[in-house]
Amino acid sequence: MQTSTLYICYFSLKSFIFHKLFLGIFFSRSTYSETVNSMKKESVFLGASVLILTNGTVKVLSLIYRGVLIRLIGAEGLGLTELMSPFYSFLLVIASLGVPPAISNFISAERSAKGIADIVRTGTVVLVVSSSLVIAVTALLFPVIAPLVFSDARVIPGFITLVPTIFLISVFSSLRGFFQGSRLVSCIGKSQVVEQSIRVAAGIGIVILLCSRNAPLPVILVGFAFASLLAESGGGIYLLCLYRKIPGKSSGTFRSGLAGKMIKTGVPITMSRLVLSVIPAIQAVLIPAALTSHGATAAEAASFFGLFIGVAVTVLHLPSVVTGALTTPLIPAIASADSRGLTELRNRRIEKSIAYTYIVTVPILLLLFCFAEELCDILFASPEAGPMLALLSLGGIFIYVQQPIIAILQGMNRFGRLFCHYAVTGAVYLAGLFFLGRSDSFSLHWLILVFLSDDLLLFLINYLYLKKLTGFHVPILKNYLSPLLFAAVSFILMDFIQKQMTRIPVTDIAAVTVSACCFLFLYLSLLILFGVIDKALISSLLPRQKRR
Repeated sequence: MQTSTLYICYFSLKSFIFHKLFLGIFFSRSTYSETVNSMKKESVFLGASVLILTNGTVKVLSLIYRGVLIRLIGAEGLGLTELMSPFYSFLLVIASLGVPPAISNFISAERSAKGIADIVRTGTVVLVVSSSLVIAVTALLFPVIAPLVFSDARVIPGFITLVPTIFLISVFSSLRGFFQGSRLVSCIGKSQVVEQSIRVAAGIGIVILLCSRNAPLPVILVGFAFASLLAESGGGIYLLCLYRKIPGKSSGTFRSGLAGKMIKTGVPITMSRLVLSVIPAIQAVLIPAALTSHGATAAEAASFFGLFIGVAVTVLHLPSVVTGALTTPLIPAIASADSRGLTELRNRRIEKSIAYTYIVTVPILLLLFCFAEELCDILFASPEAGPMLALLSLGGIFIYVQQPIIAILQGMNRFGRLFCHYAVTGAVYLAGLFFLGRSDSFSLHWLILVFLSDDLLLFLINYLYLKKLTGFHVPILKNYLSPLLFAAVSFILMDFIQKQMTRIPVTDIAAVTVSACCFLFLYLSLLILFGVIDKALISSLLPRQKRR
């Protein structure tokens, strides 16, 4: 009973402080103006370009952060941070209720400044209420649910420190919805860079300070969570400063009818995101439990989870910066063609988005397979994660090719169908993990096979559904088999160059860089020589000149 009271008091105090501070900033005076609609909008290409640049910067900063952390606190410490994240993400999804995308959609369709002000005010109030309820319920039930969602009790102090950021992220997400709906998406990208920069600087500084004083891992996790609290505050305040610079006098009011529409619009999005957040949360319980049931200690289970999710899976997802750069500009164009009934144009753009992703992903995954151990060592000082990454890269193609397909279905407003697909494949995956954990044949190879089978099944379901829905067709020989053949030829040359470089005293970084550059140069040359990449494809990636 005393523990429960302590949790409630802690959460209530934190929530009260942030409510008073940030609600006062939001509602002290309105900054919406009658000139909102006359603001200079960013072009789709400019906004996407800035987002690609900022997302790449955030990715690099994240790699630096993880690389330094694992060197300071080891794979065990990184694994504990990964155990803390899934349930936290689950609470974030519930707190947001899908309202930020609804704010963006409503603002993009609104023409009056007063209407825009009402949308942001209403959305902010909804997010304040929903995040407050989530924090309150979490505080009340935490002593009961903590043993169920955390396989290692050492993460609990850090998680408690992290909970107030749910309020910050939820409330500030109304501003993200405003800027996205106003076509000022570069502001969102810049805020993410500010947020990640603070997280890296504060996190590394706090962890170094605590490690120098020989602090135990639970205390270090509290410092890690506090750095996230500072980062979310910094990124949100940056957006708030940009928002307050908009001149004007217009004042928004809360509209209950509008709030209902926002929640109704956000329900399908929330349901899909809930499934996506529930799966990692349960995974973070099942995998360590399976390891401990087969004789591993809690520390060994946390270390394995840190290497698997924190290192191998993180490196596997690095190419998303490149594949996202190629497909992001096409998604709005696909949605636009679909809404106008331009079937042929829509299908052609779908084919391009899938083809671009496949062409780029095949060589990157081969490089990850070949240099798995070296990359894990260079980035995270964890060469023992190399075999995991090598096995994951063999099936990684399904992770990437399904990304544009999911984005296309979202752009075509098929959220309900996506939710069904996520639910079915997620249930199959978790069932596979559950039974594998209780099987005598449990091993790393079987674990990765089950992990990849989830992406394979989701890809097949979404691909076949999109094909049935649109009737698109991707030429198999040109867009699937040719890149695979050219990558194999380039791989043979790279292997030869790599063997020659072993006779020269060079660093691992230099050897990997030279071999990878030769591989990519030959691969690209073969694609151009045999017409897989032609002028039409290259020109479609470049910004079009404005017609006079």
